[in-house]
Amino acid sequence: MKIKAAVVREVRKPYNIEELELEPPKEKEVLVKWVYTGYCCTDLHILSGELPFTPPLVGGHEAAGIVEEIGPGVTKVKKGDHVVGAWMAPCGECPQCRKGWGHLCTGTAGFFGEGTMFDGTSRFKDKHGKMVRHSFFVSAFSTYSVLPEVSAIPIRKDFPLEHACLMGCCISTGWGAVTNTAQVVPGDSVAVFGLGGVGLMTLRASRLRHANPIIAIDKEEGKEDLAREFGATHFLCN
Repeated sequence: MKIKAAVVREVRKPYNIEELELEPPKEKEVLVKWVYTGYCCTDLHILSGELPFTPPLVGGHEAAGIVEEIGPGVTKVKKGDHVVGAWMAPCGECPQCRKGWGHLCTGTAGFFGEGTMFDGTSRFKDKHGKMVRHSFFVSAFSTYSVLPEVSAIPIRKDFPLEHACLMGCCISTGWGAVTNTAQVVPGDSVAVFGLGGVGLMTLRASRLRHANPIIAIDKEEGKEDLAREFGATHFLCN
């Protein structure tokens, strides 16, 4: 099928909006129509060449959409389901996955780095028939993409997709920093430097973990009201 996508052709160059050919989903893959996609700082790092991904590739990983088609063997989602794209696609079988460390999966790390599906190929081709790589398995700077079943996380249909897309990276990153990395417990003091999307989600998670005080720090004075809305007890402008 023909789709539109934002393609990184060269680092430190603007995205190209191109018409691509998208192959149908293969075994344990799903075709998703993206409705909302956020622009994460990681997408900027790819564009600037700070991350070692090989162009050409379709960017975008913080997204929510609707399942349009499923491939053979798919059991976790069905056509019409609303889903959030997950850029971590654990294999479930490697030593890390068996320990519950799916975020450190070595079974799919090679495909992640090469920008392919689990069979080592891409579902995108350009107008010349040449391969265009995936990014983070999701490639949501596109009207449609194919991704592994494990990367399509079903959500309730009454969850607004413009909010749900943030679950794909921004919200989960902030929450994970508080609960998994810092392991904040009630009464802990927390300082959050920088109040972008992840910083705000870190504030929110800290508040939900009953940290106190929660100090928000940013270079922009105008972010104080937002910081307090998300849970900050104190605000510093540096």
